[in-house]
Amino acid sequence: MSRLQRLTWAAKSQLEFHPPIWLVRALAELLRCLRTTVHKIMMGQRRMDPIEFLDWCEVLEFDDPVKLIRSV
Repeated sequence: MSRLQRLTWAAKSQLEFHPPIWLVRALAELLRCLRTTVHKIMMGQRRMDPIEFLDWCEVLEFDDPVKLIRSV
């Protein structure tokens, strides 16, 4: 299990995180993908590939994806 997965799992366990449906729908629309795909990625049930990561960074307006990766 990677460090990012452990951190995500720990945060999710502590917060009982369930993304709001409006957020999942909005992200799915912006990313032009299925709501189930967005939800599974947010819940840590599915990994995203590098191209998806760049798409998410663009939609979420992260300026520097490399900097984001290095911060994890």
